[in-house]
Amino acid sequence: MASLLTLAALPVAHADEFDQASLLNFSQAVRIPGQVLPAGSYWFKIIDHGNIPGVVQIFKSDRTTLVGTVLTANAERSKPTGDTVVAFAQPDSSSNPDADVPALKKWFYPDRSIGHEFIYSNQSEKEFQHEKEAIVTAQPSSNGAAFGD
Repeated sequence: MASLLTLAALPVAHADEFDQASLLNFSQAVRIPGQVLPAGSYWFKIIDHGNIPGVVQIFKSDRTTLVGTVLTANAERSKPTGDTVVAFAQPDSSSNPDADVPALKKWFYPDRSIGHEFIYSNQSEKEFQHEKEAIVTAQPSSNGAAFGD
């Protein structure tokens, strides 16, 4: 799957470290909880919701159109890298007609060991949480981090 999906990430200024704003470019459609994002560029950022940690907002590349707000749980990795890293799940095609759309499972901001695991709530999406992961490191791009190809 990693060879089918390309991700690129634009290095962001230190001012964005608080909200972990990351511009991610997907070369094909990607599933997030509750919807499918068409191939394209999206800003991912965390928001502080007081006592509800792990809220991620996803915007179109112009940062003016909110595409979705999703809940996440903490995800851990043993060795942080200086790159944006995401993990995808490819569901079993025999049980899911949308199996050609990889599901975004985790997102790690550069140099962080704690990231975000996306929480899928309805029954058909919950199976994504149990599928094998494909880890993809963002490739720097002039217009953001790219995943795919």
